[in-house]
Amino acid sequence: MKFIYIIIFAIINISTGCFVTIPSGHLGIYSFLGQIQNDTIKHATFYNCILGQIDVVKFVPDSDHRKNIKLISSEGIEMVVSDVEISNSINPNFLVQVSKEYTSTQYDQKLVVDPMAQYLREMAASRTVDQFQITDFGQLDDILKNHIQKLNDDLKTGITIHYVRISGIEVPKEIKEKRLKLAEEKNNKILAEEELKRTRILKEKEMYVAQQDQAIKMETAMKTNEIMVMNMEAEKKKKTIENAMLIETAQANAQKILLEAEALMSMYTIPGYTEVEKMKAISGNTKIYWGNDLPDVMYTGAPHIGA
Repeated sequence: MKFIYIIIFAIINISTGCFVTIPSGHLGIYSFLGQIQNDTIKHATFYNCILGQIDVVKFVPDSDHRKNIKLISSEGIEMVVSDVEISNSINPNFLVQVSKEYTSTQYDQKLVVDPMAQYLREMAASRTVDQFQITDFGQLDDILKNHIQKLNDDLKTGITIHYVRISGIEVPKEIKEKRLKLAEEKNNKILAEEELKRTRILKEKEMYVAQQDQAIKMETAMKTNEIMVMNMEAEKKKKTIENAMLIETAQANAQKILLEAEALMSMYTIPGYTEVEKMKAISGNTKIYWGNDLPDVMYTGAPHIGA
């Protein structure tokens, strides 16, 4: 009789049984009569599909997405974030505890994705459109990641947030057109400033070239004047030397004449020198005439010059 009961029970289990495999990086959370059991399923197993359930849960890093999140800025302007990706994992030792506390194996929706979307709305509400989409955009990923991580650390869930990536922030067409207009005005202003800067640099360059040219001309003129002064000084020195030579020559000639005169005077002091010179002068004019009958007085005419 007992054998029959065993067979019947086996037949019931087989007819109501299910087979589940547990992939790598996953664990099975077993619920019996709606109650999550403390032990996890690590390998492929059979279980009663009517009385129990096994949910396969991934505990290694995985990504979740929340799309088309509607936001409102501090000015009351609507924005839409087309996609937010958030990567997280959970310590396997916390998996059963977290599943029990949050009555679901989809713990990451309640502890990661939903809080992330809510905090994103809060950040948008405290910022202008430009701050959210432009000024602070590079910091939003880290702000969200740190906030969700702190939330899970405080709840001791064993969840680790690896990264958050925000993409595709859409704003109203009017905001885009306004930004384009402001960007165009900014670019025009930059172009105008660059043109003024270029013109100023060109004028400064022209002034510099003119100053250098003027400086070169002045330097050339100064050098020319210096050369002229040097030439004049050289000519003056030359004249001075020539005059000195003339004076020296004149002095030498005068000294020579004076010495010759003194020598001549000293010769006239010699006794008889005067008489000798007289005789020399007379002897040059003496003529002797011979004949039997000579007149007492004769005139021969004036002597020829140079005779």
